[in-house]
Amino acid sequence: MGEVALNRTIRTAFLALALVVAVMCVIAVIANAGIGVAAPENVAVRNGDNGVFVEWSPVEDADGYMIYRKGLSGGGKDKVGKLSADEGTRFFDEAAKGGNDYEYTVKAYKGMRKSKKSNEAEITYLSKPAFKYVLSGLDCMELVWDISHGADGYTIYKRENDKIIKLADINGDSICAYNDTLVKEGESYEYTVVARKGEARSNHEYKKSGVYVKAPHLISAKNTSDGIEVSWKKTGSADEYVVFRKADGESRWTRLGPSYSSTYTDETVKGGARYSYTVRAVKGGVYSGFDRNAVKSVYIKAPDGLKASNYNNGISISWNPCQGADKYNVYRKTGDSWSLIGVVDSPRFHDADVQDDKNYTYTIKAKTGNGNLSGYDETVESRAYISPLNISAESLGDGIKITWAKKASATGYVVYRKSQESPKWTVVKKISGNVNYAVDYGAERGKDYTYTVRAVRGDTQGSYSITGFSLKHLPVSKLTAAPSPEGISVKWTKAAVECEEYILYKATGKGENWQEVDTFGADVFSYVDKAPAYGVENKYKLKLVLEDGTEVESQAASAYGIDPKKPMVALTYDDGPNPKTTNRILDALEKANGRATFFIVGERLDDYGACIEREAAIGCEVANHTYNHVMFNNADSKTIREQISKTNNHVRDITGKMPALARAPGGFTGENPKADVGMPLIHWSLDTMDWSSRNADSVVNNIKTKVKDGDIILMHDLYDSTADATEEILPWLVAEGYQIVTVSEMMAVKGIDMQPGEVYYNAR
Repeated sequence: MGEVALNRTIRTAFLALALVVAVMCVIAVIANAGIGVAAPENVAVRNGDNGVFVEWSPVEDADGYMIYRKGLSGGGKDKVGKLSADEGTRFFDEAAKGGNDYEYTVKAYKGMRKSKKSNEAEITYLSKPAFKYVLSGLDCMELVWDISHGADGYTIYKRENDKIIKLADINGDSICAYNDTLVKEGESYEYTVVARKGEARSNHEYKKSGVYVKAPHLISAKNTSDGIEVSWKKTGSADEYVVFRKADGESRWTRLGPSYSSTYTDETVKGGARYSYTVRAVKGGVYSGFDRNAVKSVYIKAPDGLKASNYNNGISISWNPCQGADKYNVYRKTGDSWSLIGVVDSPRFHDADVQDDKNYTYTIKAKTGNGNLSGYDETVESRAYISPLNISAESLGDGIKITWAKKASATGYVVYRKSQESPKWTVVKKISGNVNYAVDYGAERGKDYTYTVRAVRGDTQGSYSITGFSLKHLPVSKLTAAPSPEGISVKWTKAAVECEEYILYKATGKGENWQEVDTFGADVFSYVDKAPAYGVENKYKLKLVLEDGTEVESQAASAYGIDPKKPMVALTYDDGPNPKTTNRILDALEKANGRATFFIVGERLDDYGACIEREAAIGCEVANHTYNHVMFNNADSKTIREQISKTNNHVRDITGKMPALARAPGGFTGENPKADVGMPLIHWSLDTMDWSSRNADSVVNNIKTKVKDGDIILMHDLYDSTADATEEILPWLVAEGYQIVTVSEMMAVKGIDMQPGEVYYNAR
């Protein structure tokens, strides 16, 4: 063998030896890696809230641990976790299932080497029962918790005054509720529940209850006008109450809303539906239990649209019908108390048990067949009973005069008429003020009519006679009487039917000693009384003798006798009436046997119509001074005509006579206003300036120093000073020989024929 070959052989052997040594070293390293790794000791298990805790003692020099679990009811051992040494020696097995029995072991590892298994630790896993709620119940505290699967039962504890009290053991895992009846109003408590299986126990924790709140005791559920009102007896410690509702056919309670009193009105109900209600008290966020004896009610909407009116010797009331109502209870209040006065099937009732001029208030409740009542009709209607008026009617020449007895409490009257052709009552007149007659100028001659009258007080119309007063509008003549230069001119209209003759009668003064004046043929319609009684009222009436021998009397007419040879003046008063001063002036005129002309403002008649009624009754003249004292120079033609027409009609409604004269406010007249007024316009010849001076002595001095025969004297019946002056000047004028007459009387006696649209300043 050569040296080279030898060297190659030696190197090969050396490399083989080195390889063997290296392999042996690797084997030794691998073998030495498991040496000294001890098995974990003291392995213990316990139940957690939602799994099992596994714990053990640490192993020195271990790199980590492997955790194994075996089900004792069968199955192999499964590795359920691995922890490094840095992660500690506690593992939580959240995959454990409630009610199962488990065996856990742990192995340590170092490198590739594992220790032997640890000791075996067995456990029955039970999840911790979690409280769903701890609430105040009906005379108890209600505890409800989640199920702990696999448990044999539960044990309930209460901590009170630092003492743990066992309340009860409950068998079975599905019974997860308990009522603690050992509670006091206003107290709070702590509770816990432990799940059990054999000797095993779950985790647990205490839950603090709120303050125990006693459940309210229900009283009633009743209808009101807004819905169903639920009421209950308040508890001592509640902050608020929560109401629950369940309609028939519903399985779940619906929360309606809070209440801070002992009532709650459910406004979301539907008519005819049946509801059940219960209530829970709340204190500090804790709910009480509820009264399981729920109160029930069928909702009936309260009646509405209540109206009351005088009718047929009583007060009739009506209202809108209610769905589901079988009857209605009618209540009336006189004074401060309500009384049930009737039960009716239909939505109307007539109260005949009433007294004149007494106020009554009414309301209604709807009622079901089982006696359930709705709320009141909260519109509550009040009405004064005003008894029917006794009326009479007579046929005049130009209409039918209806007369009635005045009613002290009345502020006006409404006159109704019906006929065979128009059988429904129709309004003929509306009269303001306490006037006791009206003339129906629209009645047709020869027709039969029936009238009735209702007194008015405020917005209330009184009762009325449903039979009324019936009569035929006879074909009589209209009779008039007026002073003239020759005496008193008496005129009448031709009768509507053929008349054989007219017989004229006369009476003077206040007496009714009628004397026949003369008989006239069917074609004569006037007479001049050339010998009237001066200074007193001369009254005339006409008897018509018809072809068939029937005698019909006309309405009387009258005029004061005025001596044309003696001086006369016309006192005029503007802007009234004013009850205080106007009546003083009328008193003075009656005492002096005089008459004046009052240019009235129409709008004042709504309140003071009685004044012009008295003016007309004592022979004074009521004339037109517009409705709102409108100045003609600032008004258009339409306004002027409306102002004049409205006032004329208002005066006729009260006095039965249309005004014949007008005066422009402020004396402003022009060509257009003259035509628009359509009546003679009266100015004045002596202005007392009473409106400016407001001094009686100045007014009296003006008249005494300036008065002349035929004067029209301007004053205003609004002022006390003017009334004072009138009381002084009237006796003086009479003593001076003046006759105190109206403007129309003076113009007629002086022979002045006044024309519409013309202005007159005096009668000279």
